[in-house]
Amino acid sequence: FGDCSTPMGTPILELTSMNGVQILAVSLVMFVSTFGLFNIAGAIFVERTMAFVAERNATEQRRQLEDDELWVVSVSKLAKKIKQRLQGEEVKEEEEEATVGTRNWDLTNLEFSREALDRIVKSDDEVRQILANLDIDPQDNNHLADIADMDNTGTLRTPELILALQRLRGPARHGEIV
Repeated sequence: FGDCSTPMGTPILELTSMNGVQILAVSLVMFVSTFGLFNIAGAIFVERTMAFVAERNATEQRRQLEDDELWVVSVSKLAKKIKQRLQGEEVKEEEEEATVGTRNWDLTNLEFSREALDRIVKSDDEVRQILANLDIDPQDNNHLADIADMDNTGTLRTPELILALQRLRGPARHGEIV
């Protein structure tokens, strides 16, 4: 039943009075429709899988961008690293990580040149990793000092750096593209 054959098992196409061209045309239509349906089903599956992955990635990125503790810890590490590099201190590994509301050093009055920030970002792998953890595009690392120095004085302060980091986090939004 439903397989295009007689109860005796003879294909219906053999019993028809079609010539060779007509049989070839029917076979071609069956072939194209069968593979076409499989291709459509496969394309729908791939599209839904890709949409699911994109939504999952967007949700993860949104969660990371809304993580205040990650923000505070990363910005604190970055400011400390800049301060250490400016003072010429050796970078010390700390086992205890900063938590929200904890401040072990005064970084609010830190002042440094654009060139110093460029030099630190380009030469320090840990600084680049901190920027990556903040979801800042690596292509923006080379322009971080330019973006942070909004008043074009050549000198940066911690609040200017923090504001620039906030603006650079995550994907570009429509209002930021001019």
